[in-house]
Amino acid sequence: MTVAMVSISLKRMLQNALHQALPAAILRLDSAAVALISQADIGTHSGSIPLHLDVPGPGLTYTSAVAHAVAALGPWPPMAVAQALQTTLASMSLVAPPLQVALVPQVKGEGWLQYCLTAAELASWLEAVYKAPPEPALQHQWPLPLPCDSSPLAKKLHLSELALLQHSHASCWRLLRQGHQMGGLDDLAPMETSGRWPAIALPPLPSPPQPLPPVAQGVLHRLSRLVDTLATADPNRHRGRHGLYLAEQLYDWEATAWQWPQAPSAQRHYYLGMVAASQRSLQRLLDQAGLPAPRSL
Repeated sequence: MTVAMVSISLKRMLQNALHQALPAAILRLDSAAVALISQADIGTHSGSIPLHLDVPGPGLTYTSAVAHAVAALGPWPPMAVAQALQTTLASMSLVAPPLQVALVPQVKGEGWLQYCLTAAELASWLEAVYKAPPEPALQHQWPLPLPCDSSPLAKKLHLSELALLQHSHASCWRLLRQGHQMGGLDDLAPMETSGRWPAIALPPLPSPPQPLPPVAQGVLHRLSRLVDTLATADPNRHRGRHGLYLAEQLYDWEATAWQWPQAPSAQRHYYLGMVAASQRSLQRLLDQAGLPAPRSL
């Protein structure tokens, strides 16, 4: 885990905001309860805040049950805890560069805190993912845990799970090169493909087309899962599995790439931003294990 990865992980960013707001929110409910909360395994560190990425749907939605966990320790209903957290976050005006994401959740149901990223926030996040600084030269590489015989696509293509990840990374580079040759994208700067961390120059991303096709929405969801996993304190945990999930979703999405030249320019720009963010994330995954990330098939 590096500072760069934490700064572009939506889950870590939202957990950090809830972690900062929790003590003040509890004070709003009961000034004597802070010690009780600090003794429990809730909010002791940002990673202890429950936060989950919802099943694929429009955009990206994270939901937290932290209000229910806190309510179980005291006499307050989950709704009261959730509203106290929402009010506290609204008053704190937290900023999380480089992402331009609102850190004030909505209160849903019986005290669930929900972050629904807007179209503009999604575009900001994708830019942050592919513009994040490169990983430093790692003094220690972690073995990449890959579940054996778990990828139907690897079997279909007669590849190992590792080869599928490298194949997907190279496919992203092919799509980026094609994007620079698409009609109407002449404003893209030439790509510098030399060096360990080659430059990807894209103009500011527009908001995504609404709604995204289901297969593209699946890529966005799998990409967010992988970025969040790469930002965890335990670098081994589920990295390979989520990398494979993204590779399989990218393969399905790539089958529609022949339609992209006919799409509006803003939509093509956004798609290329998704591809660039996927390439960066797959490269980080392979880099962490000291494995090559090929740029051609």
